Amino acid sequence: MIDPATHARLNQEKFDRWAATYEDDRYEFFRRMQRRVLARLDLREGMNLLDVGCGTGWAVRHAAVFLGPRGKACGVDLSEKMIEQARRAAAGIPNVEFQMANAETLPFVDGLFDRVMSTMSFHHWLHPSVAVREIARVLAPGGRVCIVDPTADNVLMRWVDAVIRRRDPDHVRMYSSREFRELFQAAGLRYLGSGRVMVPWLTAKAHLAGSALG
Repeated sequence: MIDPATHARLNQEKFDRWAATYEDDRYEFFRRMQRRVLARLDLREGMNLLDVGCGTGWAVRHAAVFLGPRGKACGVDLSEKMIEQARRAAAGIPNVEFQMANAETLPFVDGLFDRVMSTMSFHHWLHPSVAVREIARVLAPGGRVCIVDPTADNVLMRWVDAVIRRRDPDHVRMYSSREFRELFQAAGLRYLGSGRVMVPWLTAKAHLAGSALG
């Protein structure tokens, strides 16, 4: 396995290069996907939301409107350039916050967030079990988590995953729905199921979980 420092550097460099064009129209499918994730999370006024691997923060800014002044929308990302773009785009929105951070060491107190989301980032996480435990730690009782990622539920996707791993060292691996369930349950979360979030992205599934008390 690649060492953590090298893995973090490769991801930072990759997404730093992408930051300036991340919200271009050609990537509008990301926004459509994130809208559907936010709808599944059933956001309400006064809630706190965390987006892990937030990129330039579009979903965070969009969620802030629903959360209102009593709620807060936060985003974390490994890429310094992504966070710079996110802060610039969110200037003047009082209930938004961005921090540069790794999914494995979230810089927040226990039980702070009612909702946690992540879209198309999970396959880059070097130690997903550690990251999911961190998500469970910062999730409030009754909270919900939605993680969207390409899901290796068939032979074709497992072959695609193997090809990408040989080509892109920043890509760790894709996981099956069973593995997502096991990761959530090992972290003390209740796996609530999975489903497609959009077409033509047939490989991507939304995996939903709730806190043990929710």
